[in-house]
Amino acid sequence: MPLSEEERKERKRITDKKYREKNKEKERIRQKKYREENKEVIVKKRREYNKTDASKKSKRISQWKCWGIICDYEAINEIYINTHKCDYCSKEFVNSLDRHLDHNHETGEVRGILCRRCNLMDVLKDY
Repeated sequence: MPLSEEERKERKRITDKKYREKNKEKERIRQKKYREENKEVIVKKRREYNKTDASKKSKRISQWKCWGIICDYEAINEIYINTHKCDYCSKEFVNSLDRHLDHNHETGEVRGILCRRCNLMDVLKDY
């Protein structure tokens, strides 16, 4: 009985993985050679990716994790992206740099999305 497309892909993935594990040094040299020969293409792709929404989302969530924010990152990101006014003073955000995710520094709990001014004043500290 012939294999389905999914089964063939899975079998190839497993075979390729075993090969890479057995030939680590050979693979390292191959990858290094590829990077040297395709440096411009790699840099171009990286620059293009850095402009995408997926890249911005990934960097934003990484920052939140570094800052100790504990939450459902996907849900908070959706709320963060779709919030256009400060939760405290209702001022409309001028740009993405004006929007800040306010959080409790001890517990990591998210308190709100604030404008730069309200975040610096720490208005939600007592909530």
